[in-house]
Amino acid sequence: MKSIIKYLFSMTLVFAGVFLFAITASAATPEFRADDEQQKIILTTSMPAYDGNAGYAIHALGYLLNITSGSTSKTVFLEGGMDYHQFRYATIIAEFNTEHGASGKTLAENYFYNGSGTMTLDTVFTLWQKGGGYSSSYDDYKCVKAGKTGWVQAKINDSSNVETPSKEVYASNWTSQIKTFPVKFWNWSEKSYCWSYYATRMNNCKTTTYPLNPSTFTDDTVRYYSAPYYASDWQNAAMLCEFSTSGTPAIREYYKRTIVRQNSMNFKVTEIQAPSSITDSGTVTVLYSNEHFNIGVQTVSTNLTLSGGSSIDYELDLDTNNYSGCYLTYTIYGYSEGSQTLTATVNGGTNGYHRYSELTYTDNIKTKGITVSAKKDFGVWGLSVPTGDIYENDTIALTVNWTNYKSGSYSNVPATIYIGGNLVYTDYLSFNGYGTITKTYYLNVGSGAGSKQITARINWSQYLNESDPNDNERSYTINVLEYYEFSISGLSVSPTSVYQNENITVSFRTDSWNMVKAYYNIPVEILYDGVPVRTEYVYFAPYGINYHSYTLNVGSEVGTHSVSARINWPNRYNEADPNNNQIASQLITVRASTNLGIEYISTNGEYREGTEVITTFRVRNVGSNAILPNNNLKASLNIIYSGGNISMPMKTQIVILANGDNLIYFKWLVPSGTAGKTMYMSAVINPDNSVSEMNTGDNTVTAVKTVIAANNSSTPDTRFERMAPSDFVRVSPPSNAGVTSASWSEWVYENNSFIRRTYGLSLNSGNLTIVPDANAPSRVYKNGLWHMGSGYGFTVNWALSTSTLCGTTAPASSSYTGAQTASIFIPEYKYSTAVGKYRSLNLTGANAFQLPQNPYAQGNTRLHFIPLWFPDGVYTVRGYVSDIWTPAGMLTGYMNSNTINITQSSYDDWYIGR
Repeated sequence: MKSIIKYLFSMTLVFAGVFLFAITASAATPEFRADDEQQKIILTTSMPAYDGNAGYAIHALGYLLNITSGSTSKTVFLEGGMDYHQFRYATIIAEFNTEHGASGKTLAENYFYNGSGTMTLDTVFTLWQKGGGYSSSYDDYKCVKAGKTGWVQAKINDSSNVETPSKEVYASNWTSQIKTFPVKFWNWSEKSYCWSYYATRMNNCKTTTYPLNPSTFTDDTVRYYSAPYYASDWQNAAMLCEFSTSGTPAIREYYKRTIVRQNSMNFKVTEIQAPSSITDSGTVTVLYSNEHFNIGVQTVSTNLTLSGGSSIDYELDLDTNNYSGCYLTYTIYGYSEGSQTLTATVNGGTNGYHRYSELTYTDNIKTKGITVSAKKDFGVWGLSVPTGDIYENDTIALTVNWTNYKSGSYSNVPATIYIGGNLVYTDYLSFNGYGTITKTYYLNVGSGAGSKQITARINWSQYLNESDPNDNERSYTINVLEYYEFSISGLSVSPTSVYQNENITVSFRTDSWNMVKAYYNIPVEILYDGVPVRTEYVYFAPYGINYHSYTLNVGSEVGTHSVSARINWPNRYNEADPNNNQIASQLITVRASTNLGIEYISTNGEYREGTEVITTFRVRNVGSNAILPNNNLKASLNIIYSGGNISMPMKTQIVILANGDNLIYFKWLVPSGTAGKTMYMSAVINPDNSVSEMNTGDNTVTAVKTVIAANNSSTPDTRFERMAPSDFVRVSPPSNAGVTSASWSEWVYENNSFIRRTYGLSLNSGNLTIVPDANAPSRVYKNGLWHMGSGYGFTVNWALSTSTLCGTTAPASSSYTGAQTASIFIPEYKYSTAVGKYRSLNLTGANAFQLPQNPYAQGNTRLHFIPLWFPDGVYTVRGYVSDIWTPAGMLTGYMNSNTINITQSSYDDWYIGR
């Protein structure tokens, strides 16, 4: 037998979500060629020579074939001898299709082409008897063999010399002639029968089934089988064998599936030989056949595909002169697990490209279902723990590399970690093909000191079933130190704000973290401003907890103080963690035993609408601690009146001596339109409690003021009058005096000390000047005096100033106001202060006043007209200035103007003979 060996390349493809699948094809081996060149079951027997003596013969009427696969079992009858049907697969399959339909056809095809199920083969026969001892009425059943005549053994009631068969064969689709034959079943599992017993055992022939499985026969079976005897007339007559009375013939059976040889070209996939379950590097053998011959070597395309994976093509050389096909062996590795399908095709299969033309392509493809299961291979390696001391119950960061050494994807792969023989963690990992997962686990090493082994395992319950079971476990050894460790936590201080010499409660918790060992005389300390003020020596049970509570006097030092606690301070560096032996400090505030107060200072002066005023208060500190700038003591002023509210910016950084007082004040604008309204001025000292007080009941004071109207007085316009009013009397300007100076004292804090400063302000009335109107014809300035006739107007200019009061400190501009209101009192009204009898002046600049514009004067000039009747003589006005505010009250001043000498009147300038 010739061998064709081809080593094929392997092809690897990757499909998303499935294992890698690859096929390696190798060693194409030609199939054995049967002598009869037929695809059929061959029944053979060793035939003794016919000696012409009396005897019997066997006549095969047909064959019963039963195929069983699982719970499906079907039987057919093949009528006639081998010369009729020759046991061809096609004939048998056709009979199953005829008798049982498509399901029968599929059952037979799966058996013959896929090796699925078992087959029982029984021969249906009758007995021939030599000689002419029967009437000619039985001539229809004669059979001539080697010149001798025999008859079918019929069912004759009166034939005593004939063994009566005990069983007839019945089948619905048999011919009626067959039904009349008395028959027996000859089961081919019985290898030999002795003729001397045949007559008596006719009724006892075995009827048990004999399975014929293609896998039970090999090439060697065929190769070394002794050449069977074939009587040439066997192919023309029925299967006939005549035995001598003394011979012991051996009747043997054999079958082989082979390829039908024919002249028309036909390639086919005859068989896929594969185990029902394949693991790594499993092999599959496919028989690619050529049912034609004598065409030489043909190169035909073949393909094998595994569902869920990839496929491989192979160009196969078929020697049609000598062989009926070739076996091609494939190695399959890397595939999706589960139920899969192998599909083999030749010459393009049914629908592909056909290099050679065939009559039919339906047999160019064959499939076979298999179950694939990959051998897994997981490994663990690279265990590592950061360097440094490890103590009892420490949590370590263990880094582990887990690897899947196979191409398949897997999920829920168990990975376990042991420390000191105890399972401490179970992980379930999901791998891609050939994937490595590096993970860090944070694990507690547990109690107990000394050497401990860390063991990591993967897929441990199944590791012996892996390709390499030697890398599923790795170990790492650590040295665990005694856990000498104390800590302190939960510091609580109550209250956190106290007055001088009051008590606080300090509470906290201490822990010993060794789970098995007790400790005695461990020092615990309380610290006040970083200095230990209390020490206690305590006992700890294993893994013990102590709760502490102490009362502590804060002393007399005012301010912010720290309170803390610590444990085992002298020995902390012998502990596993020396950084948790002292708890973070809590701050408390020790406040002075202080009481603040505020009172309103009533000063001279009325609040006039539309002017700035200053409201003054005195603040007190009843306590032994001074109020310094860093205490940021504040005061607020809120003014409420009908229809409005004024909130002044807070005064800040107010300072007060211990058991002393100080002055504070607010400068604010009285709104216009508030004349006659009552102002409620509420001042609050320490409104935000920035300074701790024992009593805040006297921190608020309210003062009341009624607002007066703005200064707005003007005299009637002059008119023709022959003489002065009857009540007119010339009077001299009054000599009343105002409040022309003020002083006040404040405490300031400079260069870390208190300084008392006295501030003062003095009013300088300046010059009050009246000048005749430039348009007055009689206006003249001579001998240092202005001269003018009555009936003309004059202008007023009053410039004032303020200065620092002698012997005091110059006040800041924010502590006083300028002159805001001024008036002139005139002689024609005898210097009356009644509204309508004096003239209000306008503030035209800083501390500068003039008459308001006069609508009766040419060009609205700022003029006051002297009545025509005013007698000749001196004319002097008296000025009054007010609303100059200081913390000590309002400054006022009076001043007489220069003199204008009145001579005659305006009529004298324009008329003759007055």
